[in-house]
Amino acid sequence: MLSNGPLSWGFANDIYPREPDVIDNLANTLYDFSKNAGWLRMYEKMAMLDDRGYLMEGFTSTDYQAVRTSLIRRCCHASGRNLAGCLPY
Repeated sequence: MLSNGPLSWGFANDIYPREPDVIDNLANTLYDFSKNAGWLRMYEKMAMLDDRGYLMEGFTSTDYQAVRTSLIRRCCHASGRNLAGCLPY
């Protein structure tokens, strides 16, 4: 699951301002991602956030299990309860 926050923020702030018709171009052309430097900038920022430990483990996965497990651990830790034993993985 690609982390929605950095992806949507990057799209809104790095990609769309450089190319307002990006949605149409993605849908209707053989899109060349190298023509808009915003794509690289967005993914570089996501890599930096991941390297610093700000993103959930499994944020680039297409498997929701890694994200779900991470959320359960974080929620249990934040609430001060150990719910991991009663929540299915």
